[in-house]
Amino acid sequence: MKRKSDDKIVPIKPITSTAAQPPPEPKPEPEPEPEPEPAPALPVPVVHAQEPDVLPPEEEVPLGGGYYLPPAPPIEDEVWTVGEIARYLKITPRQARGIIATEGFPESFRLPNGRGGTVGVSYWRAQRVIDWVLSHEAPRPRGPGGRRTKPI
Repeated sequence: MKRKSDDKIVPIKPITSTAAQPPPEPKPEPEPEPEPEPAPALPVPVVHAQEPDVLPPEEEVPLGGGYYLPPAPPIEDEVWTVGEIARYLKITPRQARGIIATEGFPESFRLPNGRGGTVGVSYWRAQRVIDWVLSHEAPRPRGPGGRRTKPI
């Protein structure tokens, strides 16, 4: 709306062109990007379902880069910490400490630190721990109906 000098409001007509407008050009569709070529298939490494401590002790384990894990020592020479005892018994380290505190469990030892003291880690001979565990292998007594009873 536009005002004239005499303060009358006069409607404004929209401007229309008499010339025919050409239809808008259709936008060209973008060309689809070519699919990238698949990467060459990498050889899949063969993984054996074998734990490292199950390997024969005379074999070196390749670590890559020319490094090898030395062969495992014979079980008679191996020493264990609380964590390794727990892993062997399939229990938590806290539960293992409770078993270690029982009477008759093999004695631990500590290594010297070179300054007249000892390192703060206790070690046990693996073979002695295994022998102690096997000496306590006994079936639990069964109650009436073949159910197991709680130990006394």
